Amino acid sequence: MSDTSGGVAERLTQFVAAQLGHPDELELRGVRRTSAGLSRENWVFDASWRQGDARVDEALILRRDPPGSVLLTERTVEVAVLRALEHTPVPAPRVRWADEAGAHLGRPSVVMHREVGECEYFCLTNDARPLEVRVALAQEFVGTLAAVATLDWRSLGLGDVLADPRRQGALFRAAHRGAVARGAEGAQP
Repeated sequence: MSDTSGGVAERLTQFVAAQLGHPDELELRGVRRTSAGLSRENWVFDASWRQGDARVDEALILRRDPPGSVLLTERTVEVAVLRALEHTPVPAPRVRWADEAGAHLGRPSVVMHREVGECEYFCLTNDARPLEVRVALAQEFVGTLAAVATLDWRSLGLGDVLADPRRQGALFRAAHRGAVARGAEGAQP
């Protein structure tokens, strides 16, 4: 494997090997950083190894914290939420492994199963797709949002991970709305 990744491929191979208990014939192919993903470094790759008499092949993605970020979430929270969503109707990637402190991969990271698809940020406004397709996508997005809104986060075991903001949440939202309104007023000619 040619590594133009600044050592990510080597660290990733060592990490996966350790997570799997150093299996026979471990191979990581196609390790490359993608341009998709605005908040994390995304590295896609295919992994294969021998488990007993069987060959295992998995399409995976490494999401690693960038050196600097405006998004402030901990991998522990992300991993807990993703694992909790695995048994719900909400579509979410399945977590394979996590390096929450970044001890193995240099920065906090999570490795997840990778699904086939495309990352199209403007899929609802891009005229390249027929209107009927865009409307169907919008309806699917709203259905997913509704599924998220109806989840009982406490029954999913997220009470220890997601703090209930209670009154502080409302105060934060009010302050944020005020700041946005003041910013909009200042931007007008």
